[in-house]
Amino acid sequence: MRQIHLRSRQQANKQIPEAQFELKKFNYLSSSVENLDNIDLTDIQAIQRSDNGARGVIFVETLQGTFVLKASGEVGVNIFVNKLSLELGIKTPQMSYISWFNNDIERIREQMLFASSADQVLHMKLSQQLKTAFIIIMEYIPSVSVAKLYGDEFYTILNEKRCKQIGAIVAMDIFLNNNDRYPMPLWNCEEGNIENLLLKINQDNSYEDFYAIDSLVILKAMGNNQFQQNTLNKYQDQVRKFFIQLKLEIQNDQITLFDQLKQFIHLNTNNRLTSQQITYIAQGLIEQAKIIGQFNPERINQLIDSIRIPYENDWCGTFNTNLDRIHIQFYQEIIEIFKTSTD
Repeated sequence: MRQIHLRSRQQANKQIPEAQFELKKFNYLSSSVENLDNIDLTDIQAIQRSDNGARGVIFVETLQGTFVLKASGEVGVNIFVNKLSLELGIKTPQMSYISWFNNDIERIREQMLFASSADQVLHMKLSQQLKTAFIIIMEYIPSVSVAKLYGDEFYTILNEKRCKQIGAIVAMDIFLNNNDRYPMPLWNCEEGNIENLLLKINQDNSYEDFYAIDSLVILKAMGNNQFQQNTLNKYQDQVRKFFIQLKLEIQNDQITLFDQLKQFIHLNTNNRLTSQQITYIAQGLIEQAKIIGQFNPERINQLIDSIRIPYENDWCGTFNTNLDRIHIQFYQEIIEIFKTSTD
């Protein structure tokens, strides 16, 4: 253990030579790198920080393309949610991670600090942000927020396909109990975070699909978890009632369960979802719920096991310990609820 901390201190305090050039302005329409496991860090062109999230993210543009770095205290858990979402057909950025164990963190830190050495403020912030044992590396999605869509464009872009994609993401959030993307009757979230729903944009300014980012997962409470269990049992009952009511409202062609979502969209875009758009969202939710209901519950365990790392590669056991806290029982039970609710 002492050797680990000594090595960490040596890496963090290592002197970085200064670059002889200035970074250019970050291109938000740049394409993502094709392979996250093989990135050439010697040709960094631009670096852009964002303070969104608990630790913020870093956008890195190279001649190969662009990628995203994100510091997290629960990297293994983030990888799990990413893999689970992709397996269930939800569009979300491809994700991997780099580790202190094989010197990847040291290598990327040196190149990032070298490239940013002409900008003292950026250099200092990166120096602190990259002092970590694991860091997530993600596909870059050139995108716009729904909040940036105005007027006729809002109604043209939110067609049947994209409304159903929103509905699918709502279904996935209900499954995960991810309650901070947008308000719904199931959660006590009134504000939401519209920036966690991205609309991919192409080089020619045409639009593609909606992507979900920063999805959360339920972790088992430490110590006496009876309060958490009671809360989750109550949530599962609410999910059952939600699907019963949604199916009735769809049959009666009068959907009210998305009223909070409608208000949320209106507050952020000054546009109101039409009844047809709401119907498409509801249909997308039901279609995705059926997919989740058919998912093999045992696959949850398999995904977690596939992400585990050898003890000697871990950092004080934090990576695997956080994986062990994923509430497997909750997700296996809620898969069954989705199955019976959508039959």
